[in-house]
Amino acid sequence: MAEDMGWVNVRIDKNSPVIQTTVEKSTTANFVGKVTVTSTSTPVLAANSNRKCAIIINDSDAVIYIAYSNTATLNEGIRLNPSGGVLIENTYTGPISAITATGSKNLTVTEI
Repeated sequence: MAEDMGWVNVRIDKNSPVIQTTVEKSTTANFVGKVTVTSTSTPVLAANSNRKCAIIINDSDAVIYIAYSNTATLNEGIRLNPSGGVLIENTYTGPISAITATGSKNLTVTEI
């Protein structure tokens, strides 16, 4: 098993071209991997009260919709555009699900 390397806190100031980051050690090892999303609502992450951050990246050629619940619906919630659309969540610890219009599409997911 790989060592838990911690998590990254990113601060972006719209008035500055500099991005500030802080790396903090996590207290638990969580999930890093791929989730295949289909045209049926797909669980991405289960509720986790220890979650400090979730990073979800659309690694596909299609739009994927994210819901902060057990059920995702097309054209609702957070839209992740193809080829790198990203969601960084650092407060919500409930379930996260996803859906796409057709086929099987991949999300890369990191939960810390």
